[in-house]
Amino acid sequence: MASTGDTLVFSVLGYLKKQIVLTSLEGQIVYLQQSNELEVVSVRARTIKAELMEVEESFRSKGIYYKGKPPLKLLSPLGGSPLTFFHELLSKDGKRARRWSRYADRELEYYTVAARFNDNTIKKVIPIPDEKLPAFKEAYWPKSQDINAWSDFELYAYIKESYNKFKER
Repeated sequence: MASTGDTLVFSVLGYLKKQIVLTSLEGQIVYLQQSNELEVVSVRARTIKAELMEVEESFRSKGIYYKGKPPLKLLSPLGGSPLTFFHELLSKDGKRARRWSRYADRELEYYTVAARFNDNTIKKVIPIPDEKLPAFKEAYWPKSQDINAWSDFELYAYIKESYNKFKER
């Protein structure tokens, strides 16, 4: 039982909490203000590789197991699967899978390079103006094989050497 001078706390989901001090024991109306508070929000990051793999899995559900490029061993009468071979080679799904595979390979290559050969890394190594940065990146974009093989020191050396060539143009 509440008495005069007590503090009452009103709390309802979706509304802001409100405290009032009882000044009398007569009936009172308490208005609560609505809240925009969300309960729980989960944010999960997915890599580009995971997203591309998800699409590849959807091709598997259509019977495409070799990205539209079946190996010749499927034609073998001993343990082969000629139907799978011809389905992958000649079907529309096989054609889509080959196109998707080329796209996915290009995307993975781009993101592999972009993870290390980016604006921040370049600006850390050389004093290039912002307006010249896109032209520099386009002219000296390295191959993913190089990026994977280089240490940070080798990458920085490549950027410096490329920038010297870029300034001479």
